[in-house]
Amino acid sequence: MGREASKEATSMEGPVKGTHDEKGGQAVSDGLARVLSRDLRGPLSVINLGTAFLSELAPRVSPDALRVELEEIVEAIRANTLMCQGMVDALLGVAFEKQPGRVIEVDLNALVASLVDQRRVVLEKRGARVRVEGDLGNIRGTEVQLSQLFSSIIDGLLVENDSESPLVEVSRLEPGHPGEACFRITANGAGLPEPALRALNEGSSEPGVGGLNAVRRIAGFYAGTVTARNGGGVTVDFCLEPLGRIVEAGGGALRREGPLRALVVEDERGTAYMIARFLRKRFTLDVDIAVSLSEARDRLSSGRYDVVTIDQKLPDGRGVDLLEEMAAMGITCPAIALTGHGDEKTAARFFELGAIGYVVKDKDMTDELTRAMARALRGAPG
Repeated sequence: MGREASKEATSMEGPVKGTHDEKGGQAVSDGLARVLSRDLRGPLSVINLGTAFLSELAPRVSPDALRVELEEIVEAIRANTLMCQGMVDALLGVAFEKQPGRVIEVDLNALVASLVDQRRVVLEKRGARVRVEGDLGNIRGTEVQLSQLFSSIIDGLLVENDSESPLVEVSRLEPGHPGEACFRITANGAGLPEPALRALNEGSSEPGVGGLNAVRRIAGFYAGTVTARNGGGVTVDFCLEPLGRIVEAGGGALRREGPLRALVVEDERGTAYMIARFLRKRFTLDVDIAVSLSEARDRLSSGRYDVVTIDQKLPDGRGVDLLEEMAAMGITCPAIALTGHGDEKTAARFFELGAIGYVVKDKDMTDELTRAMARALRGAPG
């Protein structure tokens, strides 16, 4: 089983235009994500498990011509199912980048039970079991994301399982530090192939591993870690920070009711996406991007932000110009200046205008930005 699919879904990463400030937009976003994650991805996962079961039966079929034909049909179904799963994962990835959905307290026992029930017929036919050890508890997050995370790992371990009686066990672990939630999912059999391990441990996009490619991306929205290893089967451990929990540089924690909003003003799109991704993963923020002074002005006038990072050099002006306009517009959210070259005069002007941080884009940028963001978010409402 686990043969490589002949095709993979085309990457759909990129900027998503528009916002979901209105309640109606949020409802549409939540509904679409639910359809993709449960109504569409769930049946695809069952089909994928079914083809894995058929591939086990194929060698027993006779005569040979019929067996070969069945194997070809199974491979075609599997390849196209993986391709569709890849498309769903890519669409969910785009949706999550812009709007992760409604943050609630998710009952993980009920969530996993629902996932198992969806796969009940195929599991019974294959003689496979999914067993929960102990209480999985709750975690603050979005049901769609967490459903995709758990189902991607469980399905991946079942599809690649070569045991006659596959067994997947799900349990909760002691956290490494206060506040986080850690879990372990194990399976018997020979373990995962190298591409699947790379997808889980490194986040690389690998062909033929289905939803496992999405695991690290989803965990990233929870500032999470994922480790997978073979040995007596396979073990996947992952830890998540509840959404709305912001970890300060000093080791303390601020509790929030949901993701706060940040605006990254940066003319280099590649740098802007890198900064936005860091803020989403490290602080679980909703992040918008503006690549010019005029775009930043439009976004600030049409929406509320809890923090703004501002590059000094913009195609149609300077970062200090934006700070001056923010003051004139009565916008008082914390601002952090970013610059490619440290300059005492420019830094002094930023601080004079109310910036709470001045970060040079060099090798120490991540640490400096983390400290500045922690200072900024202390004053954010929540």
